[in-house]
Order: sequence, then structure tokens, then C-alpha cells
Amino acid sequence: MAARINPPRVELPAGTLGQDAENRRRRVALLLTTRAGEQGGARDFGLDWSVLDGPIEVAKATLQADIVTKINKYTPDVAVARIEWSADADGSLTPKVVLKLV
Repeated sequence: MAARINPPRVELPAGTLGQDAENRRRRVALLLTTRAGEQGGARDFGLDWSVLDGPIEVAKATLQADIVTKINKYTPDVAVARIEWSADADGSLTPKVVLKLV
């Protein structure tokens, strides 16, 4: 069965305030909601959604690794604190990426 995974939600740690922190969150959200290959000048920018054609556990692991790798590459002033998965009523999964500012 193919994986049904929604685009990631991106959050800052509780209590993180300020325009700079929000700008960083938005940059990461843009990165994680873009499909790799959509940006002409940066074909690697974004996530590889082709993993969704495989089994759910493989898709989760591969997508989680891609999230961490792309954040490290494109937003070095932000790191992943954790990734939490939640199931929606329709059975699809949504990753929540919680960031830490570096």
C-alpha cells in the first residue's frame, strides 16, 4: 500500500519569539513544501516525494532523512529538534518538524 503523507508542518520551539525566528520558520516551510526539481536554478531544493510510492514505514524513514538533510543543506541557521508524526482521520500521516535555532 502506498504511503499517504501530507506536507510537513513546521514549528518553532515553545516560547520562541521574534521576526527573525519566524522568517527562519517560513524559509524551512517553503523548503519542505516544495517538490525537489520544481526550482529551475536549484533542482535539489525541496523534498523528494517519489518515496510515497513505497510502504509507509520506508516512506516515513526516507522522508524524515530527506527533511534533516535538506534543512542542514539549505538553512544552516536552523536545525531539526525532532520530527513527530500524527495520523489524520482519513489515515494519512502528517510530519511535524520542530526546529531549533542555531
